[in-house]
Amino acid sequence: MLWRPGTAARTARRVFRTASPVLDYYDRHPELGPARLAEWARLDTHDALTDRYKHLRDSGQIRAALESAGLSAIEVAEAGNGIEARATRSARSSGLQ
Repeated sequence: MLWRPGTAARTARRVFRTASPVLDYYDRHPELGPARLAEWARLDTHDALTDRYKHLRDSGQIRAALESAGLSAIEVAEAGNGIEARATRSARSSGLQ
């Protein structure tokens, strides 16, 4: 109901944005369409609300967590996106045989 053209809807969105943590780009990019705008809202809201949790583990802690999960071929490195990790799960540990 809020995501449509018009002055009343725009005013309602402004009020909604001040009371809600959900990010909304309808007024900035209406050309993207409802599906893309909903996707952006979910992704950016999640990203904005999880910032305080992003830097709580160092590379050693991440490696230990992956090892305790039974993963192998673990690679952990500081990179452009912070700490990036890759690992594989064997067919045996995943229940596949």
